[in-house]
Amino acid sequence: MQVIKGGNFQHISIDISGKIMAPILLIPENPLREDSPCLVVDAGWLAISSKLNKFEKDKNYKEETDPKKLFDEYSIDLQQASVYIQ
Repeated sequence: MQVIKGGNFQHISIDISGKIMAPILLIPENPLREDSPCLVVDAGWLAISSKLNKFEKDKNYKEETDPKKLFDEYSIDLQQASVYIQ
């Protein structure tokens, strides 16, 4: 906020949207036995998205008190995660 109040503010936006396959973790109960039950953690998908704020060149952002109006929002959501024993 100090940079904005001081007048040295330049807003740069990156618009992101996509899905990334998250890892599958295999955790054996006993790693020394082949027939040991295994905990499977499927992290599913990571969904990444952005919500960009529109900035006006003639607006004085030094007087803005709401940080949500100064910064873009990005979200990372975990989708379709599952845990089971095999």
